[in-house]
Amino acid sequence: MSAYDINGSPAPEGKGDDSKKISFRFCRECSNMLYPKEDRMSNTLMFACRTCQFSEQAAASCIWRNSLKEDVQETAGNVDDVAQDPTVGSDSPSDTYMTEDEGDDDELDIEAQDFEPEMCTMCGQEILCPICERPTDAHLSLEVPDEAELSEEEASDAVEAEKRERQQSSA
Repeated sequence: MSAYDINGSPAPEGKGDDSKKISFRFCRECSNMLYPKEDRMSNTLMFACRTCQFSEQAAASCIWRNSLKEDVQETAGNVDDVAQDPTVGSDSPSDTYMTEDEGDDDELDIEAQDFEPEMCTMCGQEILCPICERPTDAHLSLEVPDEAELSEEEASDAVEAEKRERQQSSA
């Protein structure tokens, strides 16, 4: 937690590390937050409620501290929650974009939830397919045999397979 302790009144009285912390104080009558106020008659620091007339004398004279270095030190190296974050990518980016479907022969199953941009949003450079390392075509890389080397039946099958892939990726 941060250097600000959110316990109720009264503030901790221990010296040492607790003396550096500034605690929020709450009204004992209406449970609203107490704010620092000067008692001009006795020249002392008081904590007063803004909704009711409750006030109490402040145990410490520090009411605000700008501690930038403490905040950085508390969070440095704290990466436990990052390992559990599902939005952080895996080690192998090719595994998340395309996986081979064991039921079909050489057809790639592309999940609709995966999104691979065509251009890098930082530098504008074209992004290549993680498997074949060729430019992507609307987030889709299909390998189709050369139609000149295929028979007419194989060529029509290849076109149908490409149409099925495009329908699956747009669904």
